[in-house]
Amino acid sequence: MAKYIEHKEVRFTEITDLNGNPIIDRHYRYIGLAGMLCIYESEHRAPGKHFVYFYPNEPYSSEQRWFNTISGELIETGNKIYVETGERYVFEVGNYMSEDDRVLLWLNVFCNWNRRI
Repeated sequence: MAKYIEHKEVRFTEITDLNGNPIIDRHYRYIGLAGMLCIYESEHRAPGKHFVYFYPNEPYSSEQRWFNTISGELIETGNKIYVETGERYVFEVGNYMSEDDRVLLWLNVFCNWNRRI
């Protein structure tokens, strides 16, 4: 089981390899989207390492999309969060959603969480 740390409102800005070269994979379609980043700490597979789930704000979508990373290093610098796993995921922290969208996203994520476990 993982330990929930916190969640933040973010925009997913890029995914690169650790040398800074852009990666175009399934995560690429999320670049530029605002949403909720849920941060967890691994307690068993990789103790002390962190992983995240990103839920984009898509209020007019019929289903809630998401992606998660594997465990790695979590680095927070200013308003940026970096998750380094072998790839580097970059998120900018900010107020990107309306209050109504924020509440709707929260409900979509946590009311449907059991489908992701």
